[in-house]
Amino acid sequence: MPEVVGGDLGTLAEMHGNPGEEYATPSDIAATDELIRVYQEAAADEKAAAARKKDAQAKLCSVIGDSKGIVTDVAKVTWSRSTSQRFDAGALKQESPETYEKYVRPCNRSSLRITEAR
Repeated sequence: MPEVVGGDLGTLAEMHGNPGEEYATPSDIAATDELIRVYQEAAADEKAAAARKKDAQAKLCSVIGDSKGIVTDVAKVTWSRSTSQRFDAGALKQESPETYEKYVRPCNRSSLRITEAR
């Protein structure tokens, strides 16, 4: 069997779309514990990177102020501002449940949650 990579998540979710009630015991617990450690470390790195990115974005927007953007020796930075219209599915469901049910369709998704062993 080929090695599983991040791009396979959708396929894996389709292949294993109806989980049972039991938890599996991996054949190599040490290797699986290492995967869990790598996942948790990557998640922490991702969270820290997202916070640094958001801080830098806010500081750049503060520098831009009322201008369209800024130009420096290394980059041209443009700050786009806009207002968009969003569809309020909750209001439609409340006001016209029949119409809502007519157009709603299922969307498959999966998530991975890791909690400490007890």
